[in-house]
Amino acid sequence: MNIHKKQAALGMLLTLLFSSHVTLAENTSSTIKNYYYGASYSSLDYQEKGTSDASLASLNLNAGYIFNESLSFEARLGLGVGDDNINFNLLNTTVSGEIELDQTMGIYGKYAMPVEQYAPYVILGYSSAEATAKVSSMSASSVSASSDVASMSYGLGLDVQISKRMTGNLEYINLLDKSDVEISAITLGVSFKF
Repeated sequence: MNIHKKQAALGMLLTLLFSSHVTLAENTSSTIKNYYYGASYSSLDYQEKGTSDASLASLNLNAGYIFNESLSFEARLGLGVGDDNINFNLLNTTVSGEIELDQTMGIYGKYAMPVEQYAPYVILGYSSAEATAKVSSMSASSVSASSDVASMSYGLGLDVQISKRMTGNLEYINLLDKSDVEISAITLGVSFKF
C-alpha cells in the first residue's frame, strides 16, 4: 500500500510539474508574441529661433511591447541621414551654414482604436534630439556646435496590419516643442511581431 501511495504521489507531482511547465511555456510564448520591432524613415522639419527652417531625415529603429489591442509602449532610436543648408542670424548678420541631425531617442505610449486591420492611434512620450550646426567662413576655417534638446512629444498615426506578423505605419509626431526649437516628423515604417 505504501508503494501505491508513493507512485500516486510521484504521478501527481509529475503531472503538476508537467502542467506548470506547459503553462509557463504558454505564458512565455504569449508574452514573447507581445513584443515587436521595426524600422522607419522620417522626414523632419527643424525650426529654431534665429535660423531659417531646415528639412532633415532620419532612419529609425523601434522596439515595443503590446499590453492589449489598444495600449502599447515603444522605444525608438533614430540616426540622421544627410544635412540641409541653413541661415543663422549672428550679431545682426546673416551667416550661411549647414545643419545635420545626429540622433533622436524617445520612449512613448501609444493608445490605438483598432477597426479591422486599421488602428489609428495617439502617441505621447518624451524625446531627445541632437543636431550639429557648421558655419564655414571665406578663409576656409569652420566652426561647429552641437546641441542636445529634450521635451514631451505628441502625435497621431495609423497602423495597418499587412499580415499576421507585419504592420505598416504612417505617423505625424511633434518630437520637440520648446520655446526656441521645434522638430516635427512624418514617418513611414514597418514593424514585425515576434
